[in-house]
Amino acid sequence: MSAIADFFSSLFFVNNEYKEIEDQITGENIYRLNIFSIIAMITFAAMRVMSFIEKTVSNNGFVYLGYLIVDFCIFISLRFLTEKNKRIVSFLVHFFIFHLLVFGIILGTIISPQLITVSFIAMLFAATLIFVLPPLNVNLIIIGSVVLYFLIARKTQSDEIFSYNRVNVVCFGAVSLLVASFTMKIKIQSLFYEYENKMLKISDKANAEKHKAYESFITKMLRNASLECEPDEVINRLLQFICTETGSDRAYIVESNNDGTFDNTYEYCREGVAPQIDVLQNVPYDNVLSVWFDQYRRSHNILIYNLEEYRKVSEPIYNILKPQNINTLVTGPISFGGKNIGLYGVDNPPAEKMDTISELLDMMEFVFSMMLRLRDNARSIQKSAELDQLTDCKNRKALNWAYEKRFNENKPFGICMCDINGLKTVNDKQGHDAGDKFIIRTAEIFKDICGKENVYRLGGDEFAAVLPGISKEDMEQKKQLLELQLGNTASVGIVWREKMEISFEELLNTADRLMYEQKDAFYERQKV
Repeated sequence: MSAIADFFSSLFFVNNEYKEIEDQITGENIYRLNIFSIIAMITFAAMRVMSFIEKTVSNNGFVYLGYLIVDFCIFISLRFLTEKNKRIVSFLVHFFIFHLLVFGIILGTIISPQLITVSFIAMLFAATLIFVLPPLNVNLIIIGSVVLYFLIARKTQSDEIFSYNRVNVVCFGAVSLLVASFTMKIKIQSLFYEYENKMLKISDKANAEKHKAYESFITKMLRNASLECEPDEVINRLLQFICTETGSDRAYIVESNNDGTFDNTYEYCREGVAPQIDVLQNVPYDNVLSVWFDQYRRSHNILIYNLEEYRKVSEPIYNILKPQNINTLVTGPISFGGKNIGLYGVDNPPAEKMDTISELLDMMEFVFSMMLRLRDNARSIQKSAELDQLTDCKNRKALNWAYEKRFNENKPFGICMCDINGLKTVNDKQGHDAGDKFIIRTAEIFKDICGKENVYRLGGDEFAAVLPGISKEDMEQKKQLLELQLGNTASVGIVWREKMEISFEELLNTADRLMYEQKDAFYERQKV
């Protein structure tokens, strides 16, 4: 029973393997058909020559000539047609096997009807095993040949010979079915395993090359990024490297805001490509970027091979990308602690390289996430280092930008200096806690009028509001508000210049001098 089960499994269950390696089998069969068609031509040519000499062969010379012509046609067809269509190869192989079996039938029924059918049985075993075919096909050829034999033998052989031969043909035909099935199964599986090993070696080689390329990419990227120290500059370097290495038009990072919108915070554009960073601000999440983040959860990266096709997925995304002349795109999420904090992407990468680019950018997610966290930590540390803990104003260190002239010297510039009056008296009579509250209250008035981002605590009770670009009218208005709200609690010195023709330090000293003139006047009034 198991033999019968194996027989039927060999008929049907190797078909998938056969289809997977059909090209390899076709090549194998072309090689074999070349050899055996030549052998057949030589054999039939020899038989044809013998037909002129040997009397027993001469009566059937036309048979050998016919087969010689047929095999020659097969050989010529194989040379000129098979490269164009593998179906022709399959036909030629099936035809060659069947025409050999027919030759065995002719030998055993027409040429020598009085003999036991050894020639046909020999062909039955040999011909079907020359090539590699699906077992079912081979067995159909065997069965068809046996049926054809019976039809011809019944008319050409005597009853005594036919009764003997039909038993042999049936028995050996059945054996041939089993042998051919198992042989074909083994051949196909052998070629299949050989093919799998070949593919595995190719895959291993491809993976090794891919890993080498990835290592090279990461090494070059890290070497490039190491040229900078500040996180912001490192990120910009990374985007430049990615844009250049991937052959894209633009590389960028988009970050989430506290209000649920997203801003394009970093970008690098190749030469000739218009920047989009100023355009892509406050991009809404709902019904726009939410589409991408939903896709990120399913497939991590998003690859857009054709923007017009992607329009069917999201019209709002299409409306954002189309004005930027984007046709292809690769984008992925940036996450930290399981929370999406933004996204990265490259615009118009080469379509044929997008899968590789996607894998490369996959590795960048961690780098981007890490660099953004380092940037935030650096900003937090810098903010703490430049912030006065008592008043929440900036400290003197935060004024380095002004001392280093990192402003437009051709624009107006104003400074308001403020020094608290009577702080020592408050500290002596009411205690330092009361003195601190006095300082905080003065700082709050100063921040409300001049803006928190502009106010600096320069010493114990001394503040400065530094106002680049302020107009003369605004400066006068702030002066009036400060004098009104501070009253006698503080002395104020205010200076304004239409252009910064002197250094910041000189302008600050001028405001400081005016402030102390007011302060001296206050204490003079106190003595009266």
